[in-house]
Amino acid sequence: MLLAAAICSAPPALVPELTQGAAAELDELRAACAAAVADLLRCRVSRLVVLAAGTSTRSFAATAPAGFHRLGVDLDVPPLGHVVSRGERLPLSLTVGRWLLNRAGGTADRWCTLDVAGAPSWGRELAASSVGTALLVLGEGSAAVGPHAPLAQDGRAPVFDAEVAAAVASGDVAALSAIDPLMGAQLGATGVAPWLALAAAVGAGTVQAELSTYCAPYGVGYFVGSWRIH
Repeated sequence: MLLAAAICSAPPALVPELTQGAAAELDELRAACAAAVADLLRCRVSRLVVLAAGTSTRSFAATAPAGFHRLGVDLDVPPLGHVVSRGERLPLSLTVGRWLLNRAGGTADRWCTLDVAGAPSWGRELAASSVGTALLVLGEGSAAVGPHAPLAQDGRAPVFDAEVAAAVASGDVAALSAIDPLMGAQLGATGVAPWLALAAAVGAGTVQAELSTYCAPYGVGYFVGSWRIH
């Protein structure tokens, strides 16, 4: 069963060593993510699971190697308190999640990527489980907000992000479940699959929700929120 979730956008630019002097532009987002993760770690649960989008639904070892070498930066992100295994490396999105957890002094039991097709069923399985679980849900909104966005500016992007922000802020599971995956893909939103899984994982619970941050400093929608499920 799902007891708590932190919803965080986790772009690589969140890591100061990767930003080449522009780290201050994401200070607000970085602080909000740190607060949300710290709050999540205070929850008394049996397991913590980190979710991010991927091309398939799969799990990675909690001790998997991770780092930012693929971005040209010699920076490893080992799991706190564990010996790094020789298995497959964490993908970039989960690596930023580990960096967030490391900063807060925490670790996770499971690391998963989800595709859109498999996300709702993954969430329903979690809802049916008797194991008290917390989720760190990683992903960004539209990448088409304004003229300097990575994708071509799209008038649908602010509306899409506003609907996601409202759903996160109010704990509106139905609204989060109703996100259009096709539109999300067209707008470059990487949070769709994790958000769909989160909505399905709530099950019959009621949500106490808070949206601490929405911003789009680089034309990409970044969200940070916290949910408690009762």
